[in-house]
Amino acid sequence: MKWILASVLAFGLATAACSHKQTKADQVEDDADERETVEAIRKRAAFDLSCEPAQVKVIKIADGSMWSPATYGATCGDKRVSYLQRMGTIVRQ
Repeated sequence: MKWILASVLAFGLATAACSHKQTKADQVEDDADERETVEAIRKRAAFDLSCEPAQVKVIKIADGSMWSPATYGATCGDKRVSYLQRMGTIVRQ
C-alpha cells in the first residue's frame, strides 16, 4: 500500500515538473492579443463615452477563463464603462 502511495506521489511530482511553461514567443503573442483587445475597447469606449480615443484609459479588471469572460474598464474624465471580452468578442456590460 505504501508503495502505491509513493508511486502516485512520485508520478504527480514528475507531471507537475514537466508542465507546460510559457515561452517568450507565447508571451509575445499573448501581449499582442492583449494590446489588440485594449485598442478595440479604447475605440469602442471612445464612441460610447463621446471622447477622443487618446483620452480613454483602459484597465483589465479580471482575467477570463474557460467559463468566464475577461473584464475591462474604460474611463474618460468622470465617465466610466465596463466591457466583457471572450474569444474575440467584446460586449458592453
